[in-house]
Amino acid sequence: MREHRVIESDLLGYRIERVQSFDEGGELATRRYDVIAPGSHAVLGSYAHRVEAERAVIARELAAPPRSEAA
Repeated sequence: MREHRVIESDLLGYRIERVQSFDEGGELATRRYDVIAPGSHAVLGSYAHRVEAERAVIARELAAPPRSEAA
C-alpha cells in the first residue's frame, strides 16, 4: 500500500495533512486527516474528516493553559 500526504491547512501553528492510502491497483483505499503538532511534528490525532481535525485543534488550544505575555 502506498501513502500520499498533502498539507491541507495550517491552523494556529498546527498542520493538518490529508493522508490517502492507495492499494496495489492504484485505487484509493483510505483517506484520513492527521493533526501535526507545531513544535515536535508529532501526530496528535487522525480524523475521518477535515472539519473534525480543525475542531480538535481548536479544542486543544482552548483547553491549554494561557500563554504568558512576552516581556
